[in-house]
Amino acid sequence: MGKTIKIIPTSEDNCLFLYGANSKGELIFRTSRNIKHLQTEVPLIEKEICRVGLYYFHVNYLADLIIVE
Repeated sequence: MGKTIKIIPTSEDNCLFLYGANSKGELIFRTSRNIKHLQTEVPLIEKEICRVGLYYFHVNYLADLIIVE
């Protein structure tokens, strides 16, 4: 069984590949601009917008997020 990856378009030439979250509450993702670099960051959620570093998206993308150990 494979992993579920959510693809979140952030602009015309970039998207986030969201793998899940860890037990610390950090999101695990890659960007299409630097696909080899796996990133983990604590998201900042304000109203219905989730911010991760330079990127932001609607919180609905976080629904059914898997916990990666």
